Amino acid sequence: MKSFIITAIITIASIGQLTLAQNIVNINENDFINQVWDYKNSPEQFTYKGDKPCIIDFYADWCGPCRILGKNLATVADRYKEQIIIYKIDIDN
Repeated sequence: MKSFIITAIITIASIGQLTLAQNIVNINENDFINQVWDYKNSPEQFTYKGDKPCIIDFYADWCGPCRILGKNLATVADRYKEQIIIYKIDIDN
C-alpha cells in the first residue's frame, strides 16, 4: 500500500511539473547559436537574437541545486509566459 501511495504522489508531482515546464524551451548548442547568441562568429560582442527577455539555465541532470532551480524556473515560466523566454541547456549533451 505504501508503494502505491508513493507512486501516486510521484505521478501527480510529475504531471504538475510537465504542465509548468511547457513554457521552458530545451535547446542545444546549435539552437543557442541560432536563437540566442552566435558566439562563434562574434565571440567578443554579445548580440541577443531574441525578441523577448530570456533566462538561460545551464544545468546538468545530476546536479541537485539545478533540479531545485528548475522547479522555480517552471513557476517563473508559467507566471511570465507571454513576457519572457526560458531556455534550458544541458551542459552534458
